[in-house]
Amino acid sequence: MKLVWLRATQPQLWQRAARFVAIKEYVLYQLCGEWGVDWAIAAASGLLNLSTLDWDSEALQVAQITPAQLSTLVPTNQVLNLQTAWAEHWQVAADLPVLVGASDGVLSNLGLDVE
Repeated sequence: MKLVWLRATQPQLWQRAARFVAIKEYVLYQLCGEWGVDWAIAAASGLLNLSTLDWDSEALQVAQITPAQLSTLVPTNQVLNLQTAWAEHWQVAADLPVLVGASDGVLSNLGLDVE
């Protein structure tokens, strides 16, 4: 698990970290002001319990982090709202929906209507 490696090799950086997210989560936060992650990306972290679709308590214990340091788990089709400043900057509708999305494999299946 990358987080265990990070804690072992960069302890000062680890202590300063308030949250652990992937780049997609960070971009969504900047655009929408909410921390959200789909199950596919969460699964890639090694911290998701695939049976419950929730953060795995044992994995979190090994990583020495809490659910509060991770994004909220949401479905792939979760809609977030674009922040007003971005809507104005890009000159788009203020109510422009932003989908959380997923990994490329998940979305290719979704595009093919595979269940």
